[in-house]
Amino acid sequence: MEDKDSILRSLEIIENQISEKLTVGHIANSVHFSKFHYQRLFREMVGDSVMEYVTKRKLTLADKELLETSTAVVDIAVKFGYD
Repeated sequence: MEDKDSILRSLEIIENQISEKLTVGHIANSVHFSKFHYQRLFREMVGDSVMEYVTKRKLTLADKELLETSTAVVDIAVKFGYD
């Protein structure tokens, strides 16, 4: 159960910091796991690698913002870390 709670906490961290530069190491450290252990647990519980999940979330949120606002594409891209 502790592993599941840690992965859930890491998902919250990802959501709260989605517009920042995220790394597996940073997220793993935030939930007090080694990078290797965290990546293994994350894939096992979520079904994607950590960075696949982060990329999908960024694209989903950027897509939503493109559809629901009149914000310029370039501004949305920069907001979610795309050059």
